[in-house]
Amino acid sequence: VMGARPLYLSAGFIIEEGLELARLERVVSSMARTARDANVVIVTGDTKVVPRGDCDGLFMNTSGVGEYPLGNGLCGDAISNGDAILVSGPIGQHGIAILTAREGLSFQSKIESDCAALNPLLESVLTQSRGVKWMRDATRGGLAAVLTELVEGKSFGAMVRETDVPVRDDVRAICELLGFDPMHLANEGRVVLIVAESQAERVLALLRVHELGREAKVIGRVTNDAAGLVRVQTEIGGVRRLQRPAGELLPRIC
Repeated sequence: VMGARPLYLSAGFIIEEGLELARLERVVSSMARTARDANVVIVTGDTKVVPRGDCDGLFMNTSGVGEYPLGNGLCGDAISNGDAILVSGPIGQHGIAILTAREGLSFQSKIESDCAALNPLLESVLTQSRGVKWMRDATRGGLAAVLTELVEGKSFGAMVRETDVPVRDDVRAICELLGFDPMHLANEGRVVLIVAESQAERVLALLRVHELGREAKVIGRVTNDAAGLVRVQTEIGGVRRLQRPAGELLPRIC
């Protein structure tokens, strides 16, 4: 999401003694499929087996290498008043999927993680449009963390329209039931983009062509007032400040 093209990946496995072979095969097969989809080659790795009880089944670590031909840094130095804030799809699915699985919660609607490789989507945007100034994946801390980090210490702020932030109905319902803000939930397949106002519709159209961006939306604008703050225009017409997430909803998993 800084504009690089990923090429190669390493994979290190820490395996607990007694791990079912079928589980390991399922993980490795999934890695192979995803690497092919992302046009990335897994080129090296290592395995360590530790005694039973010293590892929660299977731990993995990866490291990636790529080239930097697309984004020219995308460091955000050119962000200015009026730039559009886009998100590539509905937020909060990953956080709710992991939370419900770990806590053993059961709902009529089964929510699956949004986990996905974003590089095919982003490469099409960066090669076929101009005006993308900044991108981040909205992982731990979600949309709130991304936007508050964007404006922190800067001469600009951000205004987000709550009604334009895409959230699935089932995710929204669970958030209301459990008291979560969807904008604080983790995502693994969503990207936030800051785009020049004149290019916003072009970038939005390119996102929506791709399966992973079909529900992309413009959710707000960069503002030259309220520097360093992210404000949310609520459904009832008020304005609230979007705070950086405090604490963690889930133990760190990546």
